[in-house]
Amino acid sequence: MGRWLLGRIDRLAGSICALVLGLGAAQAQGFALAYLQRLGGHLDEARRLLDQIRIGVAPYDQVAQPARAALEAAAAARVDELAVARDAVAAADPFLRPLELLRRVDPEIARATWADYVPTLPVEPASLTYGLLGMVVAWLVYDAITGLIIWPFRRRAG
Repeated sequence: MGRWLLGRIDRLAGSICALVLGLGAAQAQGFALAYLQRLGGHLDEARRLLDQIRIGVAPYDQVAQPARAALEAAAAARVDELAVARDAVAAADPFLRPLELLRRVDPEIARATWADYVPTLPVEPASLTYGLLGMVVAWLVYDAITGLIIWPFRRRAG
């Protein structure tokens, strides 16, 4: 009975680990889309700032021309950086979008996205695939860890 119960507990623990990691991995798509939306907002704001600097809206109308040119160049560079990142993440295949996000992530935007992110239960193919892969990885890691823990206690054959 003891061995049977331990086996059931082991299976339950492995399944719980797989479920948790699977649900977590399935969030990759939802987070990528939330990040993409926030990134678009940052891009819109950066473009608005650039336009204000270019046309000399207050307080930029009071800035000396050399300093204003430097501000304009910095704002234009930020617009370009955000646009490239947004276009790359948006154009990525849904299965690769979370990986593209990791390549182009802006830590400040990612932190703000994470702070407001509400987990979902996505059912589109890419999220289901990430969830399934997360479950498989969790089971493999769980089996490896429990195998290492149990290994010294196994009886040697023969």
